[in-house]
Amino acid sequence: MKHKQSNGDVDTDIVARFGRYLTDNGKRRTPERDALVTVIASLKKVFTLDMLVEALKSSDIGSLSTSTVYSNLDLLVETGIITRLHFDGLPVHYIVTPELPQSYLVCTSCGRVKTVTDKHLIAFMNTRRYPAFSASSYSLTLYGTCNGCARRQRRQEIKP
Repeated sequence: MKHKQSNGDVDTDIVARFGRYLTDNGKRRTPERDALVTVIASLKKVFTLDMLVEALKSSDIGSLSTSTVYSNLDLLVETGIITRLHFDGLPVHYIVTPELPQSYLVCTSCGRVKTVTDKHLIAFMNTRRYPAFSASSYSLTLYGTCNGCARRQRRQEIKP
C-alpha cells in the first residue's frame, strides 16, 4: 500500500517492515527514525547520504542531523530494507533493496548512477551454478559516459 506525501509515493510496506524490525529487536521507534524511513520509502532511485539529507530538508518532515541519518542508514542496511553500494571513486550510494537484481550505469564524468533491470541478464545469471559456492545476490556495474556528458564533450570539441 502506498500513500501520497509531498516527497512522492511512500511504500508503506517498507515503513511497516522497519517498525516491526525495531520492535522485534528491542530498538526504540523514534520520530526521527519514522521520518527517515518515510522519506527513504519514497525514493525511487539510487541516493547518497547528501541526497537523502536534501530530500529530508525539502520534505514536509524537515531536516535531521547528518549523524542521525548516517547511523540509521546502517540500521536500515542491517534490516535489508536498503542496500549499500560502492562504486569506484564515488561516495557510498544506497538503494531501497530491489526485488530483482539491478545493474548500475555509472558516469565517470559526472558521477551519475542509473539503475537498470536487464531481464535477459537475470535469466542468464539464474542458470549459473558455481562449484562450492552458493550465490545469494549479484551486482553488475558498468562505467562509461552518460548521454548528457557525451553531448557536453562534443559541444566543447566543436567550439573554437
